[in-house]
Formats: sequence, structure tokens, C-alpha cells
Amino acid sequence: MSDQNKDKEPKRGLGPVRTIILIIAVAVFCYSGYRLYTIFSGYKAASDEYHSLADEFTSPVSGAGAGADGAAATKENAAEDGAVSGEEAGDGQNAGQGQIAAGQAAAGQPTGSVSAVVSAQQSAAGAQSTDSRVTGSGAASAAADSGSTPDSAADKTTPEKPVIPSIPGARKAEEEDLLIEDAKPPLKVDWKQLKAINPDIVGWLYVDAQPNISYPILRGDDNDEYLHTTFRKQYLYAGSIFEETNNNGDFADPNTIVYGHNMKDGSMFGTLKNMNDQEKYDKDPYFWILTPDGNYRYHIYSIFTTGVDSDTYTLYSQNGPEFLQWEEKMQNQSDVKNTVKLSKSDKTVILSTCTSDSSKRCVVIGKCVSSKRPARRQAVGLTVVKAEDET
Repeated sequence: MSDQNKDKEPKRGLGPVRTIILIIAVAVFCYSGYRLYTIFSGYKAASDEYHSLADEFTSPVSGAGAGADGAAATKENAAEDGAVSGEEAGDGQNAGQGQIAAGQAAAGQPTGSVSAVVSAQQSAAGAQSTDSRVTGSGAASAAADSGSTPDSAADKTTPEKPVIPSIPGARKAEEEDLLIEDAKPPLKVDWKQLKAINPDIVGWLYVDAQPNISYPILRGDDNDEYLHTTFRKQYLYAGSIFEETNNNGDFADPNTIVYGHNMKDGSMFGTLKNMNDQEKYDKDPYFWILTPDGNYRYHIYSIFTTGVDSDTYTLYSQNGPEFLQWEEKMQNQSDVKNTVKLSKSDKTVILSTCTSDSSKRCVVIGKCVSSKRPARRQAVGLTVVKAEDET
């Protein structure tokens, strides 16, 4: 064969460079497929894991969780929560002084008088009680002692409003009105058995408008511990709903941050973004945090998307005017309009999850509106720090 024909002979084989590229492409494809399988299997595992937990350790409470335009808590409910509403439902008698759980004064938290009381049910004798509550749009309460037609001299006494006991030595100007919107908690949690599984469980989160958000809240030694770890301390991509490690664990800080993954199948905090709808918000603007120490109802006053490094994630060491300014700023940024009354004495919770933009986070912020509020289990001062947003 001539040299000329040899030059025309087609080349065979991929060559070393092409072979390496092909091997890399196949490896990338296999790894991507494995990751995709891991993620979707993680979705299902998380769903199965936590739904079974909810079925096993929580039970629904009949007639619970009246919305903003719903009925007030009953006398039995007040007893269960350890709350003194000041006007016991159904008895039509004079109210005593309302009282927050013991330990608040020791924590140095400002307190004040209550501006909105639970609407009491009529008694068997037909006594008319005060009805002062907040509308579903989140309007501020208008406390008013409604006039009644008494049948006896004993009925002529105007019921007193419950008040938060003052801290000894506090100035009168420091006392503030607090918005109270009691309701019966939606779930009953078996804390004894749940704590036996993992003592790091500090509460149970339930969102009224998104009932699929019903999970235990964990608190680890750092913010990485439960990022991809279940309440049973097993690896799972979906991880757990967990509290910011710089918070104290009792929800008594001025603001407490709770993180959760934005799972594409809707589990964990995957549906949190759906709350950014005015009509849905107006219908039910509440979530609950249930704990062994008490059941706390939160009125949502802000829902918005924020930057990872924004001042939304600033923690405060104590209540006061600076904290109230932060609250008002958060409310002004809200995508849902509301007129929830804010106070420098508030106890707030921030629910935080990631978005499709790695630099942005979706947050839902609510203030505690239960007559029994979170109280400090031990006097531990926080340093004002920027929380680490991990999810």
C-alpha cells in the first residue's frame, strides 16, 4: 500500500483524551443519579419518620384552636394550660389577677397590664361577660367592658381585666398592654415517651394554616447537629426542625429562631412559603409551640423573604425599646398586611427556611398571645449576637 493510501486510511479509536472525558462524563452521570435517588428517598424517609412520630406521640384535641374570630378558651382549658385568664369562662364572676408562669420576674422581663381578654362564655345563669378579641385580619384588640343587664346586685360588679404582675421596682412607664388571644391547643403531646426517645426535644411546632407542619423541635449543641440528623439521631438529608443554639431552649428569649429545610415534597418547612398569601393569612394567622412547661399560641405579624445576613437574625439579650424597634421593622417588611399590636415585652418566634436563592430565606414571625407565656427556667443572659442561619 502506498504512502498516499495510508494517509487516507480512517483513524480508529477515541484516543486517550476522549476516553478520559467519556469516563468522567459517565462518573458524573452516575453520581448525579445517586444523589437524586438519595434526595428523593430522603424525602420519603423523612415523611414516613415524622408522620409516624406524630401519630404515635400526639393526639388531636376536639374543639381546639379557635381562630381570631373564634371562641375563647374554656375554664377547663385554662386549668390544663396553668393559665389564669382573669375571667374564668362561664362563671360570670369577678376576675382575679392574671398571672404568668413562675420565674418571669426572676428573669428580669418587663411586664404590663393585659389589654385584651378572652371572651367568656355565658354562664348557666345567663350572665353576660366581656367579649374582647382580635379579628382574623390580625387587627389590634379593642378591650372593652361590655354593659350587661344584671338580675341581682352581685351581677352589677364589672369584671376586672387580667393583669400581668409587675416586677418589683419597675417604673410604671415600663408596663405595657399585652395582646391575649387564648385558645385550646390543637394537640396533646406525650412528653414522657417523647423525651425518652431524645431529651434534646424542647417543643412541638404546629401551624394551624399548614397542619402538615407538625414536628418536634430539637436543640443541639450547635446548629449542625440536627441539620441532617433525625430526632432519633440517625442521618437523614431532611434533618430535623431545630432551634437556634444561641437561644436558651425555653422560648422565653425576646426572639427565638427555629430552622427547617424547605423540602420539595412539602415536608418539614416545604409549605412555609405558602403562608405568604393575604387571604390565607386573614383566615388563620396562628401557629403553636407546645412544650412540657406550657402550650403557647403565636399570632403571626410578619411573613417575608430576607437576606441570609439581614438583621432579621439578630438575637436580643433582653426585652426593651430596642427590641420593639426590631419588631416594628419586621412588621413593616411583611408581605401580608396586619395590625397586630406589638410590645417591647413580647416573646416572639421566627420560623426560617431556605429558598431557591441560596442568599435568601423565607421567614414567618409570630408573637406569643397566650395568657401563660414562656418563662425562663434558669436565669441565663444572652449576648446580642447574629444567629447562624443554617437552612
